[in-house]
Amino acid sequence: MKKQILFGILFLLFTNLLAQDKEGNDYFFGDNFHFHGNRTDLRMMHYSSLTFQISDKRIWTVFDSFDPENKFNADYGKITPKSKILLGIKLTPTLKNYFTAEVPNFSKFYYSYLIPDSSEATVVAMGINSSNIADYQYRMVLDDSLEIQKWSHIPGLEMKYGARKPYGKIGTFRFPGRKLLVEVAHKDSIWIRDGYIMDWTRRIKPPIEQIIVRGASTYGYYGLNLDSLRRTNHGIDSPTNSDIIKWTFEKDSVQEFDLCFAQHETRPYSIYLIKDIQNKRDTIRIAWWEIGNRFTVENKYLKDVGQYTLFIQQTGTFGEFSKDEMTQIDFKIVESLSTDVRNGYTPKQILPFALGMLTIVGLGFIAYRLRVRRNLKMVERDRKLLAIQMQGIRSQLNPHFMFNSINSIQNLIQKGDISAAKNYLQTFSSLTREVLEDSEKEMHSLSAELKLTRDYLIMEQLRFGFSYQIKQELDLHTDNVDIPVMFLQPFVENAVKHGVSNLLDRGSIAITVSNRDNDLILEVTDNGQGMKAGVEESATGYGIKLSKKRIALLNQLNPQNRIDMELLNDQPGTIVRITFVDWLN
Repeated sequence: MKKQILFGILFLLFTNLLAQDKEGNDYFFGDNFHFHGNRTDLRMMHYSSLTFQISDKRIWTVFDSFDPENKFNADYGKITPKSKILLGIKLTPTLKNYFTAEVPNFSKFYYSYLIPDSSEATVVAMGINSSNIADYQYRMVLDDSLEIQKWSHIPGLEMKYGARKPYGKIGTFRFPGRKLLVEVAHKDSIWIRDGYIMDWTRRIKPPIEQIIVRGASTYGYYGLNLDSLRRTNHGIDSPTNSDIIKWTFEKDSVQEFDLCFAQHETRPYSIYLIKDIQNKRDTIRIAWWEIGNRFTVENKYLKDVGQYTLFIQQTGTFGEFSKDEMTQIDFKIVESLSTDVRNGYTPKQILPFALGMLTIVGLGFIAYRLRVRRNLKMVERDRKLLAIQMQGIRSQLNPHFMFNSINSIQNLIQKGDISAAKNYLQTFSSLTREVLEDSEKEMHSLSAELKLTRDYLIMEQLRFGFSYQIKQELDLHTDNVDIPVMFLQPFVENAVKHGVSNLLDRGSIAITVSNRDNDLILEVTDNGQGMKAGVEESATGYGIKLSKKRIALLNQLNPQNRIDMELLNDQPGTIVRITFVDWLN
């Protein structure tokens, strides 16, 4: 076994050497599979990720990489596979200058592979075998949006590349110009999952979404509008450079600036800065492997007066990319100008104008403030007047309700129905207590209103014998909706007195609570004789007239939440529909 492990390590080193050209610049994928694991250095207590290159002729040796008895493990710390799935990927051996990076996917990190020649990629799962293949599933997502393969059973098992036992066959893929996520997961444990992102998109100019500058300004930072910057600064006589960003600022006015890139998790960037200071030209690399979406050009690069050019390209050798594959930013740092030279005025000349402007602005602000305060007083006065009128209407409604109830009790006593009169009086007493308790409130919950209405109907039912029902079709709980106190009672009373009182036990009243979007809708329906044309006012009682006045006042107090009332002839019967517009928003 030790000889086999030693042979595997030597073979790995040999294939890595073949992956370099004579100058050592280019690199190739080689005849390998890539597997991934984690290493914990027990000496330094340091945790890191590892990539294993395993020969595609001896794929079974991947298990030796995680063998605790392996001397390599003993010397370099505890090495474990990235997941139980033991996912591996193989690209074309001659693939040149591919890239790989870890991309976050919720709680996991998946390795991405940039495949510049649009060749195919093969994915296997060495941790899946005949005993557990039914426990796993896989899916494929194209361009981070289109699920071209929903979660499905693993395609099958195979035994290639020198394998000694069958392993999970995931597939061979090729999507030129697109990105593909292949994800494998355990059906019962969301934590056991792994995947690869394969990127066949072509090399393009790195797009910059915005530039955020920190330095001397009102707020300490500001963003450069790239479109306006191009319109203002690009050279008219050089149309080929019309998309080059040009920018000039004074020394010490900019502390640093951020380049904000579009998402490029599978394609790392290199950033180079060419400085031309006092006729001395220098090229420095300020970033080699930038995978984040924001990069800060630090203050140490912005201290000297001179001409600068910033190049952003895909990670690689500087100079081998065409202009269409590089983003260029030219900026010039000039000497700071004094206030006098920059504005053309001295402070003594500016002071009188500044004092005059301050005086005009101050007087204007005082006048505006006085006007606003006057308007607020008028609005508050009108509001108090409307509130007084509202209290007046409620003070008429309550005695009206009590007067009608006492009349009903008197009628029962005159008929000799003492038992009904006692029950009526008992219910009336409870109802009166509820009305008095809410007398100081303007609003209460819809559930409290429906209880008050139900008590009133129970009381009147003793006298007339009609039936009733209250339907609740509201999406919200009635405890969470407020309406004006004793709002429904006058309409229900009108339905009893003018609708079903003559029908006795044939009478029927229905109250429906519902909503349409954010509108609250209350309906009171009776099966009485209805209204004749042109006699709507005479068919309604005193309580309805007061309620109409109350609705008009409520609409003045709260114009943003209007209340509409409709009186409909149902023939036979009458429907009163009250709509509280946008009441539930």
